[in-house]
Amino acid sequence: MHIKFFFLTAFILIFSFCVSYSQDDIDELSTEEWEFLRDELAVKVIKLMTTRDSLNNEIDSLTGILTSKEEDLEKCDNELLALVGISRIELVEFRRKFEETEKKINNRSSSPEDIRNNYYDEISSSKILCLPEFSDRFLALRNKFQPGMQEEKQPQYTGGNYLVVKGDCLWNISKQKLGSPVLWPVLWEMNRTGVLNKDSLPTYQQTVNNPNLIYPGQVLRIPTLTEAQEKLESSLKELRKSKYRRNR
Repeated sequence: MHIKFFFLTAFILIFSFCVSYSQDDIDELSTEEWEFLRDELAVKVIKLMTTRDSLNNEIDSLTGILTSKEEDLEKCDNELLALVGISRIELVEFRRKFEETEKKINNRSSSPEDIRNNYYDEISSSKILCLPEFSDRFLALRNKFQPGMQEEKQPQYTGGNYLVVKGDCLWNISKQKLGSPVLWPVLWEMNRTGVLNKDSLPTYQQTVNNPNLIYPGQVLRIPTLTEAQEKLESSLKELRKSKYRRNR
């Protein structure tokens, strides 16, 4: 490949040189002048090949960096999926349903009943909504599909506390007390270092270290809906910044 490039480049340079001279000029060149021009063209060819090799090295280097960043991004995505507790196949299927529902609502191509029966109710109660890819989009989608719903419900979610009973989980408590299960990470964060009645509980029940493990008798702090939404948005921004820094 290099040899072909060398001869092709040399041919082009020699041809360009020849057409720039008249026949009389060529006839007047001495042997020394021809040798000088030949050597000059050879040097130019070598410089071109050196430049080409340098560019190829840069391409290889950039390709390696791109591959590394793609691996980091995939690792970050896998960590997010593990945190939510879903597989990549489940994510792909959820994305398909979400985008189909999003398209129907934005295009107003289906009745509200059809939209509810075809994935809206399913995706609105899915824990996958807490992923950055979907959280903001779903809030916008919900406001468009149910105008005024947020304003009507918001005064009901004024915060306070909640006594955990058998069978409870943060997902359901968030849905009941904040109107959306997607806000469960906020409940976890607010009670992570200690529940309201920790002084009267055994040591292992005084905190919520594991969001999947809460105990009957714990009294959890419940924010207002506005506070919960702001905290979740702040957490998502920090997550995006962290992901961006890791991929730089």
